[in-house]
Amino acid sequence: MQCRIDSAFVGYELTKPKPEPALIRQTSTAPVITSQSLTPELVAAFSYRTANRTLQYVVPNSAEEIEFTNETSVSPSSVPLNYGWSLDGRTVGNTRDYSCTVSETKTSGLPHQVNLAVSSGPWTSSTEASIDVDPQTIPEYPSKELRTPIKGVNYSAARLDGWHTAEDETRECMWLTKNELGCNAAYLGVETGWYLWAGCPLVSAGSLICKLSVQETF
Repeated sequence: MQCRIDSAFVGYELTKPKPEPALIRQTSTAPVITSQSLTPELVAAFSYRTANRTLQYVVPNSAEEIEFTNETSVSPSSVPLNYGWSLDGRTVGNTRDYSCTVSETKTSGLPHQVNLAVSSGPWTSSTEASIDVDPQTIPEYPSKELRTPIKGVNYSAARLDGWHTAEDETRECMWLTKNELGCNAAYLGVETGWYLWAGCPLVSAGSLICKLSVQETF
């Protein structure tokens, strides 16, 4: 009998050899065992926003809590992971997600550095983001009562070159207009040459602003 290794699996397969004249030769081969790599595919990632805003268009202020959401990918998914959050080089948390308020950066001119490090045994992956933060108040411009029934902003919705505001941008800007600036009105406009139709940015923006409870839209 002759033994050989089948390429599809580790083990032996018995085959009947062809007889040789005046001699039967027997050979044997030791099994070859291979092991799959146990190194996980680990890529650290996170996103951040506040409860009300995406922070894609206007930076947060020092009073707003920023929510950092862990979006790390790992394969296989059953691999246990350890997390470490750091802010400007200082460890601040070891949970999957993290949230905090941070000081304004306008005075120093240096953005905050937020880092997420993810590990599984000897394997690690990390990622970092730079975040600018506005002061909650500006001493040079103290709050004063404005004795007028209507206070609003001029909001441009579209231009003739094809640019127009996305819905999430309009939502974020109008949320700030109402809740931080205390406005109750918005003047919407597009450049001359635009016509109003169902999908017109002016119509879409006006509809969205009305849903956000801005009292007056012009």
